[in-house]
Amino acid sequence: MPAPEYMALLKKTGLLSPAQWTIAEEVAAGTSSPAALSAELVRRGLLTTWQSMQLLKGQTGFVLHHYRLLEAIGRGGMGHVFKAQDSRTSGIVAIKVMSRKLSSNQNLVNRFRREIRASSRLSSPNIVRTLDAGRVGKIDFMVMEFVNGDQLDSILSRLPLIPPATACEIIRQTALGLQHAHECRMVHRDIKPGNLMIDWDADGRGVVKIMDMGLVRLDEEKEELTAVTRAGQVMGTPDYMSPEQGWNTARVDIRSDIYGLGCTFYRMLTGRMPFPGDNPLQVLMARCSKDAPAPKLLRPEIPDAIDAIVRRMTLRDPDARYQTPAELAAALEPHCTPLTIEALRQGAREQGADEEAIVLDAASRVDLSDPQDPGYQQFLREMDTGASVDLMMTNTPSGGFSLSPTFPVLQERRSISGERRSSDSLSSHRRRRTAIAAMLTASVIVAGIAAFVVFRQNRSTTQTAADSSKAGKSETPPVAENLAPPTATLAIAPPLRYAPGDQLDYDPEFDGPAPKKPATGQLTWKLVAGAPKDAAIDPGTGHIRWKIPEAQPEGAVPIPFMLLHRVDQSETVIAHSQIVASIRLSTPQFQLIPPKLIRIRPGQSVAQKIVAVPDLPANSGVVFRFAGKVLEGMQLDGTSGEFRWTPTETQPGTHKLTIELHDQQANKTLASAPLEIVVTPERYDIPLPRLANQNATPGQTLRIPLY
Repeated sequence: MPAPEYMALLKKTGLLSPAQWTIAEEVAAGTSSPAALSAELVRRGLLTTWQSMQLLKGQTGFVLHHYRLLEAIGRGGMGHVFKAQDSRTSGIVAIKVMSRKLSSNQNLVNRFRREIRASSRLSSPNIVRTLDAGRVGKIDFMVMEFVNGDQLDSILSRLPLIPPATACEIIRQTALGLQHAHECRMVHRDIKPGNLMIDWDADGRGVVKIMDMGLVRLDEEKEELTAVTRAGQVMGTPDYMSPEQGWNTARVDIRSDIYGLGCTFYRMLTGRMPFPGDNPLQVLMARCSKDAPAPKLLRPEIPDAIDAIVRRMTLRDPDARYQTPAELAAALEPHCTPLTIEALRQGAREQGADEEAIVLDAASRVDLSDPQDPGYQQFLREMDTGASVDLMMTNTPSGGFSLSPTFPVLQERRSISGERRSSDSLSSHRRRRTAIAAMLTASVIVAGIAAFVVFRQNRSTTQTAADSSKAGKSETPPVAENLAPPTATLAIAPPLRYAPGDQLDYDPEFDGPAPKKPATGQLTWKLVAGAPKDAAIDPGTGHIRWKIPEAQPEGAVPIPFMLLHRVDQSETVIAHSQIVASIRLSTPQFQLIPPKLIRIRPGQSVAQKIVAVPDLPANSGVVFRFAGKVLEGMQLDGTSGEFRWTPTETQPGTHKLTIELHDQQANKTLASAPLEIVVTPERYDIPLPRLANQNATPGQTLRIPLY
């Protein structure tokens, strides 16, 4: 398009103020190429890169009422998320737009509106706040606070093992958000890493925020039975779902969220789920039949106290777990260290991961706006045509939006026999037993259907062969159960500790009986993508061998593997698991645990010890030292780590220090920790100037500067 046409489109957008438009006209006067003109406007900060790209495509709909779309920042199953600016306050917000192709599904529309209704009632620093909501054409949208960070799930894809103390802080902050929801009589029902965001401030400190309230249970829905529940389906994510949620989604309480948070905690500490499985049914059956294994089995360096907290969070019996998120947060507090980018990068260095890729900046993000997505294009077109916006800003006594209930309510439930009864009359033990029975029944049904299908296919094949053979000859069809794929479950491997240069040898073990030899095909073992390239597995026995390279960095190395049933050219996964080789160098990895904030007065002496974990070995050449400048009189014992200081009257204020653990032989820093001291004087002496005599007449105002 020519430059004048480009300028006409730009004016139509309404993005620029009169002063900005004057600058744009000056730029356009000396530029004939629309692409060059657009690039210059981006360089001068008048347009964003995304706005520029859309404008060159002829798109002009960037203003949604008083919100100006800046860029596309996310895409999921429910729709798209845009970064936007509120023209009234100049604040940055996020706008979540429901996909047009889902608008015909009333259940999903209800879920989206349910998220608006629930989150608008919450006000917690650990929950993403909903600020506004409305509709463009037939597409619903919601306006949320903008989170300058990343999903925990995404961070775990780059750093599988989170340092235990940092993981404790992430879980503690999440528990504080859940406690607020609990006090507002809500249950999230889908707590998992994908629904936790970490908001980073300019100093690299993180705040955990819970998002996606689409499956939240509101206490006002006493008999919540959605269309999904009536169909016998389960709401939530099986890997993080509590046993009782698999039995009755509509009746769970906050302890179910604590279980899901425990599974999230487990994954952060070990890099894997407590109950791996090939399908959701298998996962749910496992967690209904046994408690989660101890995380310490997979990562021995986890402190016993933290291991005990995770195990209590993931107990099958809700009565045995922490009863409120506040109780959980209090248990975690002594084991937490600040959530910072540096803490995650330190964990990456210890694991040999790319520390610079742990936290992605804005420049690393890709444009998530798929030009082929019809829902995305439909939204932009309706924006472009100036479709009316019906903002739902009606104030209600609860402080939320005035929306009608989104889920139908049934007045009663009936058991299989038709006898009416409330599920509340079932004891906790009986619920679990019934859940297991229901799942086992479903498993038998699924297995029966699979066996029947295989039997029918083989019978059809056999009959065809018989029809083409000589008359009088027939074959007896194989027994269906012999043709069904074998089943097995692999046991969780014990922790494996090695040093560079060692030889790893491991034979897989089954949790229960070994699979029977199949009537057709064969069983074979195979390594999964992600295993070390020089590792090998015996296809017949499953024996894993890995000669650990001398240059192997320290950290946890997962070796995933699986057992396959191979028939001709097709393969079926029978079971899968992984072993984790914990590689440790001769020099241990240290962590410094500083004391909490120290408050003292001038003349008061302080003596605090900086703790190194593990303890420093004797004559190791590793010492404590200050990093950077220190104030006069400050002392640090290089061997014991004891900090001593008696501040004077001339040293008031807040003093931030950094303590390092330094290897003198290798001349490198092994660990560091902050130390903050506040010196508060008993009184402040503020000298005032000597005032000269002042002359004034009655009614005259005296103005005397005191500086």
